[in-house]
Amino acid sequence: MALKVLIVGGGLSGLGAGYRLSKQGFEVTILEKEEYIGGMASSYLIDGIYVPKTYHHIMSGDKVTLSLIRELGLQPYLYWKRLKTGFLYGNNQYDFSSPVSILRFKPLSIIDRIKFALLVLKARTAKDWAFLDGVNIKDWVSENYGEGLYQNLIKHIVIDKFDEPPENISAAWLLSRFGHESKSISGKFGYLRDKGIQELIDRLSENIKRNGGTVKKQARVKRVSIEDEQVTGVVYGEDKRFEEGDAVISTVPTPIVIEIVPELPESYKQQLRHITYKACICMTIGLEEKISEYYWLNCIGSYPFVGLFEHRYLNIDATPEGIMYLVKYLDTTHTDWLRSNEEIMERYIFSLEESFPGVKSKILWYKVYREPFSTPVYSVNFGKFMPDLLSPIKNLYITGISRIYPKDRYMGTALASGFEAAEAMIKTC
Repeated sequence: MALKVLIVGGGLSGLGAGYRLSKQGFEVTILEKEEYIGGMASSYLIDGIYVPKTYHHIMSGDKVTLSLIRELGLQPYLYWKRLKTGFLYGNNQYDFSSPVSILRFKPLSIIDRIKFALLVLKARTAKDWAFLDGVNIKDWVSENYGEGLYQNLIKHIVIDKFDEPPENISAAWLLSRFGHESKSISGKFGYLRDKGIQELIDRLSENIKRNGGTVKKQARVKRVSIEDEQVTGVVYGEDKRFEEGDAVISTVPTPIVIEIVPELPESYKQQLRHITYKACICMTIGLEEKISEYYWLNCIGSYPFVGLFEHRYLNIDATPEGIMYLVKYLDTTHTDWLRSNEEIMERYIFSLEESFPGVKSKILWYKVYREPFSTPVYSVNFGKFMPDLLSPIKNLYITGISRIYPKDRYMGTALASGFEAAEAMIKTC
């Protein structure tokens, strides 16, 4: 008789785990709290076009996602575009699309430009930065590449990402991110025809169902049921229904894990409490036309957002001609998080007008997406607190983006965390 596995969370990690397990004959049920699946990779349907709720693209170095695309038969949908990336720095736009462009980056001195190019080259050639887990970014960059590079660029990148002092963030994360992103930024960005990233999500869901699995939406898990220190199922939904299961894979953020598994040992809960998260506000705007020549601009300065993505450069099927993302990472106590969607729109557009005059008159529509657990804060010594795949509770697996460190959060790492849990379960059964 096939083992029944309950998967908490229907994002890419949960779908990845469900897909792998259902292929191997496990009885899979995915429980997703929202009315849609895919998490931050899910999409709006606007005028018949799927537009991701947050910026998404496929990087040339993302071997996990590319392999899955081939496995699901989506290769004919995949295309690549060479796009420009850069910095919006003090209302000026600077190209950052190639190693040569780094040497022309005027906010840095000539010496610091060379040092940054060397830093990126070092990041690209190393395979593992875990040995830097206990070293903070400020100390590592300042000591190895100088105070000028740290103060004029690296500090801003880190603060914009985590809204935290770089002294708190692990150098292992920074170098891993630079290594992965630089390989794609100097190359091409990939996307899928027709439904975009939604095509990948739908294909995963279809395969899970075809293999006998179940995907339940609006099924928020209230509690993982434990008897004799092992899982017996989950309680979910407003009416607190019970779903029996032989094993549970949790892909949800660690604060939620603590909430739904109160039987975890207190020492383990204390370990998980060291992991904190940043929320994300992502505003999507439909525009009459594109407003810059860049697909991706990192925004450094007094902007209320940290990234600008002109999605229409990437998505060749979308309408209108201009679709833009403005993104900000922050705490849920931040003033912006507490603002209404209308206030967010007015604040972001007012700031955008300073760099792109007249943009407000070109707006056709806008949407604001909020995610309270967008990314873990990859703090110094994060590796010591990262949860083991197998929890102290028998047959309770904990995975998701809390387990991808020192890598950054992107589609491939989210999927890989789900695959990891599935493969571990397959080996033990």
